Amino acid sequence: MLQDVILKKVAEEIGGNYRPATIEEESKGIDGIIIIDDKQIPVSIKSKTYVNQEKHLPEELEGHLIIYEKKKNKIIVDYSGLLDL
Repeated sequence: MLQDVILKKVAEEIGGNYRPATIEEESKGIDGIIIIDDKQIPVSIKSKTYVNQEKHLPEELEGHLIIYEKKKNKIIVDYSGLLDL
């Protein structure tokens, strides 16, 4: 699944580990957890299209947002919100 690939790549790039969300966490809009040292950071992974429509959607997201955009033959990932933690 694309979310797992993005979660793994972001964790590697920021020097951490990751795990998928539990069923309970998923019910809160969390897609996975980035683990840095002893800190667990909940994240939601959403497409840029979703984020642009977010004001029209009822879902409440918990966690830090990772945004991706599919281009011709690549995926651009923005996890800049995690860098300030």
